[in-house]
Amino acid sequence: MIVPLTTQDFLARGATVYPDRVAVVDEPEQPAGSVGELTFAEVQARARAVAAGLDAMGVAAGERIAVVSQNSARMLDLFYGATGSGRIVVPINFRLGRNEVDYIVRHSGASLLLVDPELELPLAAVRAPRRLTLGSESDAALLRFGVEPRPWNDVDENATATINYTSGTTARPKGVELTHRSIWLNATVMACTWASPIATCTCTACRCSTSTAGACRSRWPRSACPRSCCARSMARRSFAASHGTA
Repeated sequence: MIVPLTTQDFLARGATVYPDRVAVVDEPEQPAGSVGELTFAEVQARARAVAAGLDAMGVAAGERIAVVSQNSARMLDLFYGATGSGRIVVPINFRLGRNEVDYIVRHSGASLLLVDPELELPLAAVRAPRRLTLGSESDAALLRFGVEPRPWNDVDENATATINYTSGTTARPKGVELTHRSIWLNATVMACTWASPIATCTCTACRCSTSTAGACRSRWPRSACPRSCCARSMARRSFAASHGTA
């Protein structure tokens, strides 16, 4: 029997084996409003709620969802909710300018764009068929708790999970497709090599947008089931340290 290696495996394991263990600590002070501490069971529930919300919005499996944001728990919600239901996440480096972001949104064919409140004004001219601001607006639109999301039929580990764009320093940014299998294997190897049984700080991991290699960094901690602290910048690591992370 062949079991597909997909991004939802690690979260499913955490929610099954350690449902009450704190999985994510969201930075307390941020424009979108913090979701605080979330257990593995709660992260899984939020991911399923996001998948149900995307169903209701009409975003089908295979469609692209672009997100421009600093580190946040809501990015992890989106990653697991979208990729775990067959959608494709396009994480965009929040340091890029408006023209670069606009190009990536259009080039990727994103049908939904999510933007951090801090970036709303600078990226006001960047449009997509649907656009949401991360925070209360995206929560109201995407979080459908108590609703069973549509199953991802024909689960394929070779399906694209994310499209990560290069910085475009010498030409236009280029999209690099990462499959579920590649992310799974990268996460497992990194967990076996680096993972701490106590906690992990994902100060730079959740962005998964500054390089193609960075796309997998926010996934490997989930495979070892430690705690992840989502700090919006390296200057804000003090809160992560207060939660027992290095």
